[in-house]
Amino acid sequence: PALLAPAEGASIAQGELVVLQWAASRPLPEGASYLVQVRNIESGEVFRDTTRSNIYRLPDSLRPGVGGSATYEWVVVVVEDSDPDSLVISEQGEGRTFTWGS
Repeated sequence: PALLAPAEGASIAQGELVVLQWAASRPLPEGASYLVQVRNIESGEVFRDTTRSNIYRLPDSLRPGVGGSATYEWVVVVVEDSDPDSLVISEQGEGRTFTWGS
């Protein structure tokens, strides 16, 4: 999938929601899902979840604390079912980074 938003290097205010969006290169196969992977660049922690939509709102649990900020890298691949550990069936494109907070 081709990543659309947020733009590479975007800064997102602490109080705003982070909504990831991408374009499918072809229709999602039956039973398949998108695997969204978001890595905190400072801590190395990785958040993973699956969806059948091409839009994903990050959970508040990833929002940095008051006055803090975090830089994340995100990528999206297609997996064969809704399990984040299932087989990847697409190529992984380039990731994008954004900073959330401050």
